[in-house]
Amino acid sequence: MVFNKNSILVLVVLFFSAVSLMQPAHAVNKKPAPGVKQGVVDLRNWNFDVDGAVALTGEWEFYWDTLLFPRDFPTQLKPEYPFFPVTWNHLVSDSNDISHFGYATYRVVLHIDSSWQVLALSVPAVYTSYKLWLNGQLFSKNGKVGTSKKNSIPFWLPVTKSFTPGSDKIELVLQISNFEHNKGGISQPVIIGTPLQLFTVREQQLSVALLLTGALIMGGLFFLGLFMFGRQDKAILYFSIFTITYSYRIIGTDLYFLHSFFPHIQWIITTRLEYLTLFLSTYFFMRFLEIVYSHENSKIMAGFLKVTTLILVVLSLFFPASIFTLTIDPFLFILLIYVGYGIFIIVNAARHKREGSQYAVISFSILFIVIGLQTLNYLGYLPYLPYVYFLGYILFFFFQS
Repeated sequence: MVFNKNSILVLVVLFFSAVSLMQPAHAVNKKPAPGVKQGVVDLRNWNFDVDGAVALTGEWEFYWDTLLFPRDFPTQLKPEYPFFPVTWNHLVSDSNDISHFGYATYRVVLHIDSSWQVLALSVPAVYTSYKLWLNGQLFSKNGKVGTSKKNSIPFWLPVTKSFTPGSDKIELVLQISNFEHNKGGISQPVIIGTPLQLFTVREQQLSVALLLTGALIMGGLFFLGLFMFGRQDKAILYFSIFTITYSYRIIGTDLYFLHSFFPHIQWIITTRLEYLTLFLSTYFFMRFLEIVYSHENSKIMAGFLKVTTLILVVLSLFFPASIFTLTIDPFLFILLIYVGYGIFIIVNAARHKREGSQYAVISFSILFIVIGLQTLNYLGYLPYLPYVYFLGYILFFFFQS
């Protein structure tokens, strides 16, 4: 593949323009929206068509260690008002000992203009099962909410669904339970808006995910064909396995698109796949670098990274979810070492004027930016930026190939 300087410059400018200009998927309103205060939010003066959708963040009613139903309200129980959404791992309570394992009920009341005939809710996947009622009617659910591991079933599938308010008051009652994951509760907001707004965002995100997944699988199969029917270069083999393995990360996480096709598949299977594909794709890419840049590679550093990654693979295969889901935080640190080491390798290759190393410098720089953005999103410092990730990965594979 041949590039000239102008085409490279255009692609790089395009990427950084996307980073600076593209709207995050969860930038849902055009002006500051009212927050939830003491379990109530007033949206009577909010025009969803003009002002945009609203993330229902703020002080939801919270009842720990209790599963309440719409019929139980009003209740004599005294609620707490922690910030919503936040995982239970980070909740602090004066009256309850809150942990990542357990169950709880949330409640919020929305006041809207009575003229709205149809609205929609976007409900994220939670840790790890939920039931949501809207004005006393079951609106959506994931898995089975329970009071113990035996009577609960985890499942992940974000839901976007329209509804008819029927009045100027909307009551949401949300039950959540978790006895599997090392995180509990909810980390993303419930969003209310018009069906056009929320379904458009959903369709755009799915389109990006499907397009990138298809590109990765087709690219992986192309390189696999080159290996099988051409020169049997192991670098090509590892790169093809890397792209095919990583494709599951696009389609099997975040939006959990595959879960809508296989609603009966066990949560533990898809969660193991989610972690395994993350760790294995990193391992295969390390093997690719070792072969392509054998002179710049450090056997000690490469061996250390491979061994630590394979340890994470073993944990994901044979240990319960409460254990292997703890590995994501240390892996983020290992991943940064991977990227830093990769940049060290390709910079040395460029200094030695190895063929194609100039494109590798560009591809790794883009990869480092994408990984940094995704890490900051995971830690809660940045919103989800699917279009930036998409363009970044495409440019990475474009230059790397």
